[in-house]
Amino acid sequence: MPFGTGTGRFAVRETYLRGMKFQLRYSAACSAVWGRIENGAIGDSVIIKDKGASEEPATIRVDHDTYTRMLAVTPQAPHGSVIICGKIPRFHQIECSPVGAIQP
Repeated sequence: MPFGTGTGRFAVRETYLRGMKFQLRYSAACSAVWGRIENGAIGDSVIIKDKGASEEPATIRVDHDTYTRMLAVTPQAPHGSVIICGKIPRFHQIECSPVGAIQP
């Protein structure tokens, strides 16, 4: 996550799974998106994937939150076309947004 970069970031999509919040964050200034997990546990993960099959995963290694790296968006592949999925391995559960999206 681009801490302190003044990117004008905000969540464009959220989904929940067992009390965790998964967000797709977007910055118009950076022309990029990234994924975020809040209130997770070590081992939980988030992945974002665009129409061109580029993806960025992240797994919580300490504490309860983590972010993916940024993934560029363009007018041909806008932030609305990016899929975000959250995964809890210990429960064998995955949730994606938009609902019905192909899971990674």
